[in-house]
Amino acid sequence: MKKFMLLVVAVGALTFTSCSNSDDSSDSGSGIEEGANLTGTWKATDIHYEGTSTYSAGGQSVSIDYTGQSVSFNDLKAIINDDNTFESSGSYTVELTTEISGQAATSQEITTEDFLGSGTWSQEGNMFITQLDGQDEPSAPATIETLNDSTLKLTIDNYVASDIGGIPGEDTNITMEMTLTRE
Repeated sequence: MKKFMLLVVAVGALTFTSCSNSDDSSDSGSGIEEGANLTGTWKATDIHYEGTSTYSAGGQSVSIDYTGQSVSFNDLKAIINDDNTFESSGSYTVELTTEISGQAATSQEITTEDFLGSGTWSQEGNMFITQLDGQDEPSAPATIETLNDSTLKLTIDNYVASDIGGIPGEDTNITMEMTLTRE
């Protein structure tokens, strides 16, 4: 079970680093203050995600619902550079709560290290798009909900992943919100 919990946290982290089936359309300017700039050093202040994973094997299907809420940060930050590169450092701890096929929820704290990695970025309207170093495809695009001189809030809605961690037959749907403040 502990390996599964680590897998769920990894899925949350992968929302910024994996391919997505989401629509890349953008609603330019929504929540973006005029003259606001993505570049700079951003420190994470809140991370929340929720989702459902479905595993199928031997004709049986198991559904696992989960939520993750940040409880602490150890200098987790993203540096978004003018040359369209980015890097991150630090870690965060989330309280992960799971419910398996409608059975009672379990909760535990899990720490994730440097989950954004490094790579390149672009902005298309209100979409923040990253591509990790060494990856062939862009990461799941994030919607910029808020961008001003002090706050950056990103969301990824209905991200769909399959075969996470090499487990065949798995489908995971994730919604993630991340709030950062400019240093």
